[in-house]
Amino acid sequence: EGWQAFEASVLFIQADCEERGIDYFAYNIPYYVSLRDDAWKSQLALLEPGLEYVKLKDSIETEAFFVREGIPYVNVSDALAAHPDQSEVFHHPNGHLKKAGSWIIVGELRDYLISEYFPGKGLLKTDSSPARR
Repeated sequence: EGWQAFEASVLFIQADCEERGIDYFAYNIPYYVSLRDDAWKSQLALLEPGLEYVKLKDSIETEAFFVREGIPYVNVSDALAAHPDQSEVFHHPNGHLKKAGSWIIVGELRDYLISEYFPGKGLLKTDSSPARR
C-alpha cells in the first residue's frame, strides 16, 4: 500500500511537471543501515529467523521504478556509501542526513547538472566532468 502511494505521488509530480514544461529529476536516499555491512548484519540479527531481506532493495526498486517510468535520476547511494565514517553522514538510529550527508548529495546533484543536464540543454559546454570529492 505504501509503495503504491509512493508511485502515485511521483507519477503525479512527473505528469504535472511535463504538463507545465518543467524539467525534473529524482534521487533516492537509501536506508542507511544498508550502506554498512556491520549495521546490516546487526539489523538482520534482530529479526525473526527465516525472514529474508535484500540489502539495498529500497534503492534497487526505486531506481528501477524511475527507469521504468522514464524519470531521470541521480544515484547518490554510491557516494553516500563511500564516505569513510557513516556516523558523519547519518544520524543514528533514525537515518536522517547530517550535514556531511547533505553535502555529499549536493555534490552529486551539482555533478549531474554540470556534466549531464546543462550540457544536454546546451546551457553549458564542458570538455571534462567535474572533479569528485
